[in-house]
Amino acid sequence: MIHTKHHGPLRESAFQKVFDDLRDQKWGPYIISATGPKDSAIFAGVFTPMSDLPFTRFNLSGKEFSDLNAQQQEKGRLLLWADAFGTPSEPRYAAIWGSNPLRQAWNCDAIDENAADLQAHFEALRDAGCRPAHVAVTPAGRFLEVYADSGIGPWLFRVGMSPDVYQEAFDKAEKDDLLPICVSASGARKRSRRLLETPSSPSKIRTFTNTGESISSALPAPASAIL
Repeated sequence: MIHTKHHGPLRESAFQKVFDDLRDQKWGPYIISATGPKDSAIFAGVFTPMSDLPFTRFNLSGKEFSDLNAQQQEKGRLLLWADAFGTPSEPRYAAIWGSNPLRQAWNCDAIDENAADLQAHFEALRDAGCRPAHVAVTPAGRFLEVYADSGIGPWLFRVGMSPDVYQEAFDKAEKDDLLPICVSASGARKRSRRLLETPSSPSKIRTFTNTGESISSALPAPASAIL
C-alpha cells in the first residue's frame, strides 16, 4: 500500500507552502496538476514519502520547461510527470524529474505540439523502439508528450477520442487485459487521449546519451493521423 497525501486546489503561494512543508518531512510529489492562467492558476498535488526527493518546478514557461528538460537529462534524471495549463497563447508547465538509475532513454520535445507534428514524432520514435510514456493536453488543444525506451512489452496508444469512443476503447482494452496508465482530456466533451499498457516483464532497456542531433530535426513528413 502506498501512503499518500492529497493537497489542493490551492493558489500557487499556498501550494508552495504545502510543498515546502512536506519536503521538510521527506514527502515528495508524484503528481502535480494545475488549471488557469499564469497569475491565477490553481494547483493540486499528490505526495508520498520519498528517500530521494525529486526535482520539481511549477508555473514554467515553455522555454523554461524545455531548458530544464535538457538540464535534468544531462544530470541523469528522468521526467516522471508533467502537466500543462495557462492559456492557448501562454501555456505554462508543472513538472517532476526523478532519479533514473537504469539510465532509461527519454524524450520530451513535444510540449505544445499540433496533431500533424505529433504524428511525425510518434512514427519516428515508435520506429526507433520508443513508446509514449506520459501525455497531457495543452490549453490550445495541442499536446505535451513524453517518450521513453522502457521495454515494458505490448502497449496501446489512442488520441482524439470522444467520450463514447473512449469508453468503447476502455472496455475493449480491459477485455484484452490492458491497464490505463495515463489519460488526459481538454474542453467540454472534446478531445481526450489515452495510453494503455499491459503489466508485462520489461525487456532490455537501452540507455540514453546526451550527445548528437535532436530527433526533432530529422523527423519524417507528418502522416495524416495517429489512428
